[in-house]
Amino acid sequence: MDRCSLAPSVWFLCLLAIGTLSLSEVRAQSVSSLRVIDAGEQRIRVDGSMRDWGRLELRWFGNERTSQFGCALAYSESDLYVIARVADQRLVRTRGVGAENDALVMRFGWTEGTNPRGLDVWLLPGVPGRMEAVAGTARPGARPRESRRIEVVEAPSEGEGYVIEARIPLAVLGGATALEDARLAIQFNDVDSESRPQPSRVPQVPSGGLQDLPELFVQGGSAEALRNFQAEHDLLHARPRFQLRGQVRGDRREERVAVVGNHLVVTGPSIGDGRGYSYFSLPVRGDRDVLDARLLDLTGDGRQEAIVRLRQQRGEASRVVQWVLGLATERIVPLMRAELVYESGGSSLRAQWRELRPTRRGQPRRIQLQTSESGEGVRLGAFGADQGVSGIVLTRLWGNFASRIYVWDGSTFVIAEETALASVAPEPARATVSRTARSAPAAREAASAPTAPSARQLLRAARSAQGMGRSRAAHRFELNLAEDQRPEVAEIIGTRLLVVGQGFRGGQGYFVWGVPVESPDDLIGAWATDLTGDGRAELIFRVRQRVGEVEREILLVHQFRPSSFTRILALEVARQFGEQRIENEVLLPSRRNRRGLRIRPGRAQGWDQSNWRFVEEGNDGVVPLLLPWRDRELRFQYRDGALRAED
Repeated sequence: MDRCSLAPSVWFLCLLAIGTLSLSEVRAQSVSSLRVIDAGEQRIRVDGSMRDWGRLELRWFGNERTSQFGCALAYSESDLYVIARVADQRLVRTRGVGAENDALVMRFGWTEGTNPRGLDVWLLPGVPGRMEAVAGTARPGARPRESRRIEVVEAPSEGEGYVIEARIPLAVLGGATALEDARLAIQFNDVDSESRPQPSRVPQVPSGGLQDLPELFVQGGSAEALRNFQAEHDLLHARPRFQLRGQVRGDRREERVAVVGNHLVVTGPSIGDGRGYSYFSLPVRGDRDVLDARLLDLTGDGRQEAIVRLRQQRGEASRVVQWVLGLATERIVPLMRAELVYESGGSSLRAQWRELRPTRRGQPRRIQLQTSESGEGVRLGAFGADQGVSGIVLTRLWGNFASRIYVWDGSTFVIAEETALASVAPEPARATVSRTARSAPAAREAASAPTAPSARQLLRAARSAQGMGRSRAAHRFELNLAEDQRPEVAEIIGTRLLVVGQGFRGGQGYFVWGVPVESPDDLIGAWATDLTGDGRAELIFRVRQRVGEVEREILLVHQFRPSSFTRILALEVARQFGEQRIENEVLLPSRRNRRGLRIRPGRAQGWDQSNWRFVEEGNDGVVPLLLPWRDRELRFQYRDGALRAED
């Protein structure tokens, strides 16, 4: 088959396959990329013999006027193996391990986060009967020191020269995954005279930094999976940035997270048996607009999330947005985003992001957002209204809050704390002073004492702070939702829930939450009733979600707790595809229904047991839809902090 007709990823595999051919003399006059083959279960003995290496290609460097050497690399779970055949007329060795010796010099470079790291490894052949082969390590360009951790031997070669073979523990290079994002240049340090050593190096190493070293192509593992992603997305020219490692899938194995172009890519042993990848397209033009990326467990489940800071530009306006991405499943899911900088018209709005340590192990971290600039003169609207999409809390800098604390409630980030409303001005009391009962100073004190703001004042101030003005509320409730026995006022305006009350947050604050829908039309209904028996009402939302051409209707039940607005139930109650539909019957508590929340299978239209093709896994935290031909009625009771179906 013509090589030019192969897809890029297949063509790359063909390059790896060259490693199975017989020894050949592929020569290079300059440093070029090297490949590392997977030794698999084959044991390589470091004895100077090439019989353990099978049939493979040596990559040759140099020419007839200088020293020539050919080398090959292989790796196991714990070691890197090197074999080199050196064609040199004269071997020069001293008692030291420095540049006054003939030596194979390997310069490694890699990245930790955004910081370049490097190491020089020197392999010095022995002189039979006089001195043994030794190895040395050093910072790039520094004089090496002997390293006993590296095993190295020499042996005679067929014809002129000798063979060097070595085993380098991966721990010397930083760990078991050190090769997967490494760069490597190999040179031969050639000395022609012991008395007047004037070493020369072949081939020449690039004069730039460690990032300019040739890439090391590692067969198999996450490195090959990442290159396959690059090939399939026409990004072979792009260098991965922000090389991160962490436990993002829940097991003890670490995955690799990198930014390639405008994509966040995850590879590792738990993804496609180590050969696959997951990726998320970031809303930026290129990798230079990715300002920072790191891994941290924010949800308290032992799995790390990606925290990515992006810069976006639209006309004269620009902003910096912090994203939190969940990496626990094959589909990377946005969990939160917050604007940290908004600049326009020569002015700016800014906020500070802090992650607060949990008080106990297994608890989620609290995220504090604190505004630091007023933004007077900023012209808003360049990036649209941005009320967020399903599952994302989007914090706007101009929401009239001084500080907010968000916490993960098991399904989304919710507002746990917020500073008092500065715009609420309590009305002064009207004093009616009895001339006989109070003295003049007491009367003046009573006349100046303020009263607490009314629920109406709180609601008006909160609406103003959120830019809602006199917008019509699609749903309004006035009943006890939280804290003491006094009622709260809850309104749903557009896609936002707003809650205030004289007994809520000391009568000086409000709560706002984005209903997880793409538009107000996707909020099918909302109710408030006590489902837990504590005398306080829970809020119930019926929302529409679209997955391709399939529509789902989800019943969400949320409960106010002292520090969060927690989801205690998510239940699919309807599904539709074209004219086919299944809708469960939802029975909320009422005078006629005193048995709590009940769900009946309802009826099916166009679907039955023979043509239902969906797999109900329930792995998204949503109780699966009840099927009329299979399931029975479910009744839900509150226990262990959630509404659960009775057995």
